[in-house]
Amino acid sequence: MRNSSSSPSIFTGIRCFLLAVYSLCPPAGASAQTPILELHTEGTTRLPSDAVIAASRLKLGWMATRTELDNAAEVLFATGLFQSVNYQFQPKSINGTTGYVVTFLLKEDPAEGLAILDLYGLESARLWETVRSANLLIDKAMPQNEQALAYYRQAIEAALARLGRKDAVSAKNEVDPATGRMATVFQSAHRPLISSIRFEGSRKISAGSLSKALDPVLVGRNYSEREVRHLIDLNGKPRYEEMGYLKFAVHSVGIENSGEQAVNVSVLVDEGAQWRLGMAEIQGADLPLAALRKAADFPVGQIANWKRIAAGINEMERVLQRDGYLAVHAVAQRHYRAEAGQVDLVIQVDRGKQFHFGSLQLHGLSLQAEKQARSIWKLKEGDPMNTDYLAEFLAAAKEGPARQAHSLTRELKARHGSEVIDVAITFK
Repeated sequence: MRNSSSSPSIFTGIRCFLLAVYSLCPPAGASAQTPILELHTEGTTRLPSDAVIAASRLKLGWMATRTELDNAAEVLFATGLFQSVNYQFQPKSINGTTGYVVTFLLKEDPAEGLAILDLYGLESARLWETVRSANLLIDKAMPQNEQALAYYRQAIEAALARLGRKDAVSAKNEVDPATGRMATVFQSAHRPLISSIRFEGSRKISAGSLSKALDPVLVGRNYSEREVRHLIDLNGKPRYEEMGYLKFAVHSVGIENSGEQAVNVSVLVDEGAQWRLGMAEIQGADLPLAALRKAADFPVGQIANWKRIAAGINEMERVLQRDGYLAVHAVAQRHYRAEAGQVDLVIQVDRGKQFHFGSLQLHGLSLQAEKQARSIWKLKEGDPMNTDYLAEFLAAAKEGPARQAHSLTRELKARHGSEVIDVAITFK
């Protein structure tokens, strides 16, 4: 097919792969065998052009039949790394040899997810090096689709084979706690179970107390150093932070075999120093600072009990939520002063938009009960939307006009294009 937007000498073979559906436009003279003289890509920004060409399996000097080009486009699309794969080819003569210049026209997948390698007995950095030495299309930024997952798994298993490992690789999706992004975690499909866990280096909290807290979440699960560290952060670290040991960290994780399919885990922890709270500064635009400080009641000059500090930040947010700032978000930054043994806080507060009450919709009540319920509703149209008041209203309604209801559902419905909230409550 002649491409009307190109010069007369350019012929285009296009296969658009979208959701595994494609249309084929056969080029003129497709049955002739013509050598490939040059290979190029257009549209790639994240992925190296040479690696894309290598993945297509085309090589210079090969005969450029329509079937060869179609197959190459299919191979690239099957990686899951591209939203669309097209190609075009142009006749060219080099030193008396006539052939084609083939260009892949690509649209990359945005690759918004992360790939995490968590293979038993292997350092992640070493495995990444082995994987990418063979295939530069495999990267820590990963598309979130089944084709990409299969392509990554195949490349990882091939890398393991080069390291003398025959592991089958499994994959699971989760939110990466470090970045908040969706991640695909690749692990050995068969991992030993944790039979016991032992802590070393703990003084302020006894090793026995730590084991008692962590045994229920660690013992009996498949071993992964990454998951051991993460679960200690979730279940052990808060106990230290409540005592002001804000730099508690896992120094190392070791294992020893305990039977054919089990391991004993030893964890060396670094408790760090105990910190006192120095200053707590609240920053943000148009904030009721006095009310926020009073609600937070930060323990300035005392042990930096992070549980209490976090509760104070939550109370600050509630002050603004009661004034209609439903999406308020506060983030605390720690600044350590080692010479004084103090940590200063800077709390950045983003109020977001202010929402206002629109209307109250009640369902499932008799006419009399609905009338009584509306009589105790205090918010007026245009008032700041106060979700704390909504909880108070529901408690009062269940004690009065809605006492016969067994359950209820509530919904806050934002009007399109505005900051007005309609409240819908259904009693059952």
